[in-house]
Amino acid sequence: MSLRKIAGGSPANSETTLAFAFDSGYLAPFGAMIRSMVRQRTLLDCPIAIYTDDPNVFKDPLVLAVADVKRTVDGSLLETMYKAARDTVKRPERAAWNKGTFLKWSVFERQQTSQLLFLDVDMICRSPLEELLTLRPRKPFLCAPQIQRSLFQDGDGKRRANADIEERLQRLLDGELWGPHTRRVNSGMMLIREPLLKTEFRDELLRYAFASEPQLNEQSHFSKYFAENPSLMATVSVKYNFQANYLRYIEQARRSDFASQATILHYAGKSKPWNATKHEPFQLEWFCA
Repeated sequence: MSLRKIAGGSPANSETTLAFAFDSGYLAPFGAMIRSMVRQRTLLDCPIAIYTDDPNVFKDPLVLAVADVKRTVDGSLLETMYKAARDTVKRPERAAWNKGTFLKWSVFERQQTSQLLFLDVDMICRSPLEELLTLRPRKPFLCAPQIQRSLFQDGDGKRRANADIEERLQRLLDGELWGPHTRRVNSGMMLIREPLLKTEFRDELLRYAFASEPQLNEQSHFSKYFAENPSLMATVSVKYNFQANYLRYIEQARRSDFASQATILHYAGKSKPWNATKHEPFQLEWFCA
């Protein structure tokens, strides 16, 4: 059905599936993300696939209106993902949280299109995404990097000067990536192309996670896997997955300058706008989406 049903206008074919994975606790953020995309009139004709372990998701009117593929993950696959969430990370006490992050691995299966753009739902779109779909066309896996603590701290663990932080963050926004930023995956945005869009790759990734040393989180398994298979992956500008909490490190007067460069603003971490207990930069923008 795609977003065209909401946005109106003449439909067109698309070679990109737009995918989300969430439970019913994230229906409100999903609505905000969809509204932001319609406002930007971006990816309106992409078929939409929604993956969940919560059947209540498919009772939601907006989900029913836009979803082309409604995939309830269950059975042995769900059991394996839950086991990965418990046994392949360093903090098993976060198994409940990890279940939601490992759920996104279910998108690795054949689609009706040649590529898939996965997006977390705790995001809003601030400008069109079409350019992203054409980047590095020979790479089967694209993501924005997980920004490293070294961006904000020096080798002694001391906070860098504001001007130094801003200069480094601007380089990442400009697509100038260095060191771990060329290989550390943030799985909140993943552009996946053939030949990775198949269950065989998902199964390989799960086997790899179980055979490896426990990692900090699910996206660390991606980082480790692609470090051993570098021809499959490329990282792109952090503007395609710009975490709002980075703005805490920017002088307040300059925060808008940095946020305005974000194509996708990501409300990652524990402090979500819809249930925040303290003010964080650019939370109000989420309510306006």
